[in-house]
Amino acid sequence: MPGGSVTISSAPEEVVFVSAIPQAGFTTELRDTGPERVRVRFVSATLVSEFEAEWEDGELEIETSEHTP
Repeated sequence: MPGGSVTISSAPEEVVFVSAIPQAGFTTELRDTGPERVRVRFVSATLVSEFEAEWEDGELEIETSEHTP
């Protein structure tokens, strides 16, 4: 992921934030830390990288996206 890396821990129907390491020039915003969902944003002057992990219908869904601020 361009803004940094995220580590999570998961078990059936549970996902928990463990750590986030931003790349140089990015700050980290924790939006949700579990147990239903983890959401993390990495923000710089020119890019926002978003990470989301959540259980959907018995499967852990992980989504990432990038956009300008």
